[in-house]
Amino acid sequence: MLLPRWLESDAASPKAAVVAAAVRVLAAVVAAISALVAAGLAVQRYVDVDALRSLVASAGPLAPAAAVVAVAVRSLLFIPVLPLPVLVAIAVLLFGTVAGAAYVLVGAVLGATVAFALARTFVGRVCARIPAASVRRLDQVLNANGLAAIIGLRLMFTGSVLLNFGSGLTSMAARDYVVGTAVGLAPKVFVAAYLFALVREPDIWAALVAAPTAALLALFLAIKVAGAALLVWTLYSVRRAAPA
Repeated sequence: MLLPRWLESDAASPKAAVVAAAVRVLAAVVAAISALVAAGLAVQRYVDVDALRSLVASAGPLAPAAAVVAVAVRSLLFIPVLPLPVLVAIAVLLFGTVAGAAYVLVGAVLGATVAFALARTFVGRVCARIPAASVRRLDQVLNANGLAAIIGLRLMFTGSVLLNFGSGLTSMAARDYVVGTAVGLAPKVFVAAYLFALVREPDIWAALVAAPTAALLALFLAIKVAGAALLVWTLYSVRRAAPA
């Protein structure tokens, strides 16, 4: 389902949902940081960044356009082709921190919007017609609080292809989906970009324990926690409003 399993159970309490979310948040943070550090070490050993950026600059405006299209296409693929943090790392190498993050964000939102439109156009709002209780709950949450729900989901799960297509099968408003996707993805993409830029320092281990890195890691963790809290609040607000 689009909602995490720890939010789908009727028996789940807010406390249990928050605890389950915290465990997943910590696991996701550790995985993301490990991937960024591994990428930074690989870059320092094997990549001539200056030469690579000179090559990209020689391509002119075609390079950013190609990057945006590549990220958008990746958002349509149901196979693990270059997770979003890896795409962020590559874009930072090619274009710099701010520009690279911006291109990834534009491509991810574009791809997610295309996936939503394809699902909505060719399949339709099928979730509203499925009798399963969990599916009805999902559709209810996304119809009543679509913007908050999609922001929370993006803060938690970033670039899920299932979320991209599955959202188009619900009653969520297209505007809520596009705005929520952009708002939810932006903080994680830019924080990941600045983290990767820091771990490219010559002394990577010193950079990891420096104050800027600690602040970015704390912000990354706060983003994940905010996403989990927003999802829990959204689901329980809908349950309280539901007729007995």
